[in-house]
Amino acid sequence: MSLKKSTFSAIITIVLILNVRIVSASAYGNDTAFCVGTNYGLGDINTTNDATSAALYYDDAGLYSITSTAPTKAIFNSTNSHNYKKLLNSGIVFLSGHGSSSTMGFNYNGSGGNYNVGVSSGNANYTGTNGRYYYGLGQFDLDDVALYVFAGCETAAGSSNISKWVVNNGAKISLGWTTEVSSTSHPNWLNRFNSKLSETDGYFFTNTVASACTYADSFIYLNNNVKNHAYYGSSNLNPLSIAQTLIISTAQTIKRDPVFVVERILPEAVPSKIKDFLHGRFGDRSGNFIIEENGFETLCYDCIFTYKSMRTNVGITCIYDPQKATISVYDNMLGCDIENIIEHMDSSTDNVNSDVIEMQIRSDRETIVTEINGKIDSINQFVYYDVICDEIYTVLSYVANDQEGCKFADDILNKISL
Repeated sequence: MSLKKSTFSAIITIVLILNVRIVSASAYGNDTAFCVGTNYGLGDINTTNDATSAALYYDDAGLYSITSTAPTKAIFNSTNSHNYKKLLNSGIVFLSGHGSSSTMGFNYNGSGGNYNVGVSSGNANYTGTNGRYYYGLGQFDLDDVALYVFAGCETAAGSSNISKWVVNNGAKISLGWTTEVSSTSHPNWLNRFNSKLSETDGYFFTNTVASACTYADSFIYLNNNVKNHAYYGSSNLNPLSIAQTLIISTAQTIKRDPVFVVERILPEAVPSKIKDFLHGRFGDRSGNFIIEENGFETLCYDCIFTYKSMRTNVGITCIYDPQKATISVYDNMLGCDIENIIEHMDSSTDNVNSDVIEMQIRSDRETIVTEINGKIDSINQFVYYDVICDEIYTVLSYVANDQEGCKFADDILNKISL
């Protein structure tokens, strides 16, 4: 049996993209993008859509994008016919897959051979202990790169990592993740990030890498470890402004401002301020909110509503910016009233046999352990209630390693019949 993700509701950013042909000056003129993702054929990890979605945004912003969803050694070493630069030397390089602090690896459908390819910090190419061929990014002209996105586990972990390394060696900006990151929640985060990055006022790109990250962070996810990102370099710039030359887009995301901002807050006072806010708004029901803390440059406190030991998809997100000493509060209650949620959950759970939930969790655990074949770091399980669809799911979250030591993580959902 192979586990498959169940479909569950998500608030997807609505994006209107209109192409406008205008002439714009470019600081560096490397108007290309290289986007990589793949179906690993293992544990239901498939980052194909991450790459194709990113390429769509970059194309509409005026870049000449190449997308690879079955990358090989030859593809990684090839050039873009638009400007004859190496693909790994594009204006924007977007990689979504398995990662470590010094590498990212791909292996289409577990095929091995030429499909078992990756990139690493450092100058030299080399073959890993289990046959993966790594291209050392130091052999590419990183001075020409506006943004490197390492969308994988631990690609910004520790004081020395691949995200930091490319900036130290010439890239203008990089983005990586300090911990494991869920491949279920990551696509939504990345989509929101790229949509915000592509936003314009009709003439100029209006957001920076930092503000695009904050926008994506302001939502609640099934797994909020997607907010454990770190950026290096000129995060106060927009890489599309650096890279594009002839065409820009007017991409418009849903306007999303915090419901209020608390200023002049010291870090040690943040947790108590958040609890005060929850109690002020929800009264005695504030005890039903669990607080998940994630983040790196900014701290994200996701206050998730729970009931009868079930985690929901509604709550409040508080983002603390230590540079500004501010807490920005975002409403993620999706227009729902707490008492109405509880009423619906009471009605739904009356029809659920707890033994069915336990059997499903046990089955998922046994299946994923067999499928991943002994390379699992951790497994967690919980029950999830989708407030909008009035549906209950079992969720199995796991973190594992591939044969080269690159990490990957996922959340497997199975709907419980009511």
